[in-house]
Amino acid sequence: MTDSKVCPGCNELKSLDEYPLDAMTRNGHTSRCAVCVRARVRDYRKTPAGRKARREQMARYRQRNKARNLTLREQANSPS
Repeated sequence: MTDSKVCPGCNELKSLDEYPLDAMTRNGHTSRCAVCVRARVRDYRKTPAGRKARREQMARYRQRNKARNLTLREQANSPS
């Protein structure tokens, strides 16, 4: 097994330590390095579809964690 591979995003040879883990792949790492993955996510979130997906994701999070958010809000508003 190799300890490095070429990222198709930036075409650089990088150590496997620089790739996020992915249990679905043979070597256990994503095909793109962490820097390229972050850049793709950042660029996607700037698109209308990406902004919509993020809004929906945050709405689901707020709904699932309603009680936790209320508790945190109460703690923030109470005098210390």
